[in-house]
Amino acid sequence: MFFKSVFFASLVIVLHVSSKAQTGNFVLNTYSHNFGFWREDKGVAQFSFEITNTSNKKILIHHVKASCGCTTPQWSLDSLSPQEVGFIKVSYNPFNRPGEFNKKIFAKINGDSITLNIKGVVIVQNKKIEDEFPDKIGNIRFQSNYVNFGVIKNNQLVSKEIQIYNQGQKPIFINTEIYYDFFTVSGLANKLFSGKTGFFKIDMVPTKKIDLGNSDLVFNLRTDDDILPNKTLHLIVNVEEYFPPLSDTLLKLSPRIFVKNKYLDGGKIDKNTIRLIKFPIKNIGQELLVIKQIKSNCTCIKTVMPIDKLISQEEVFLELFFDPKERDGREEKMVTIYSNDPFEPVLSLRFRIEVE
Repeated sequence: MFFKSVFFASLVIVLHVSSKAQTGNFVLNTYSHNFGFWREDKGVAQFSFEITNTSNKKILIHHVKASCGCTTPQWSLDSLSPQEVGFIKVSYNPFNRPGEFNKKIFAKINGDSITLNIKGVVIVQNKKIEDEFPDKIGNIRFQSNYVNFGVIKNNQLVSKEIQIYNQGQKPIFINTEIYYDFFTVSGLANKLFSGKTGFFKIDMVPTKKIDLGNSDLVFNLRTDDDILPNKTLHLIVNVEEYFPPLSDTLLKLSPRIFVKNKYLDGGKIDKNTIRLIKFPIKNIGQELLVIKQIKSNCTCIKTVMPIDKLISQEEVFLELFFDPKERDGREEKMVTIYSNDPFEPVLSLRFRIEVE
C-alpha cells in the first residue's frame, strides 16, 4: 500500500457517513475512537480506521481534505478490490496544543462523502523555554519557523500571531523583510531584550495575485544578532478560489469540469524513457470553463494543455510528461487543476508508474 499525507487537528475521531455514502460499497471497523485525556509529553497519538470493500467492484479513498495543520492522516492510495481492507491512519501531535479541540476533515470513497469530526483534551506538561520555543535560529527561538495558514479562500483576511524569544545575552534589533504585497506585518518591536518574549502578527490580505494551491513563501527577519542575523520563516498557505452564492438557475448554467478516469496506471518504464500520460478534460456545463492553474507535486512532471478555456461540450487532453531520471521503483504522482467550476474548483488527478 502507498500513503499520502495532509494536515488537520485533534484527538477523538468520529466518522459521520452521509446518506449518500450508505451504499453498501464499504464498511468501517468503527466510526469513532476516543483517546481520552492525552498528556502532551506522551507524544504523537495514532489510530487506524479500517475500511473494507463490500462491493463487487474496486473502490478508492480520495479527496481527503483538512482545515488544520496539526494532525497527519495517511490512507490507502491503491484502489481496494472486493473484500480488500484499506485504512485511514491518523497521527495527532499534541505539542503546544493544550485543552479541547473539535475539528472536521472531509474525504470521499468512490465519490461518497464522509466527514470526520475530531475531538480531544490535551493535558499540558511543565515546559522549559526550549519546549515552548523549540526552533532556534541564532539567539532567537521560535515556536516554529513554519507558519501554516491552512486552506483559505482568496477573498479571506487571515492572521497569524508569531511569538519569539531572545535567549542571547544582549538586546537584538529586528526589522522585517517580506517580498509579497498580499502579506503585511504589524506589532513587531524593533528591539527584543535578553530573556524576553516578543510577538508580531502576519496578515494575509485578500488578493487575486497569489497563486491558487499550495505555496511556500519566504519571510525574513533582519537582525543584528551575532549568530545567523537573517532569520528565515516559511509561510505555508493553500489558496482556493472563492465563489459567491449562486442561485439554482445559475448553477445549472455553470461550467463543469469532467474527467472520466482520475487515476491512471502508466505501466513500466526504464530510467531513460519519458512517459506521456494523457487525461481528457471536458466541459459538460453550459458556460465557458476556465482553467486557472495546473500544479504538480513533482518537478519531474511537465504539464501541457493546448488551451485554457473550453466552451460547452469541448474536450482537450491534458498531457503530463514524466521524467524518471534519478528515480527508482514505484512512483505515485498527482496533478491538481484549479478552474472556475463552482462545483469542483479543485480537481486532483493521479497516476502511478513503475521505474525499472
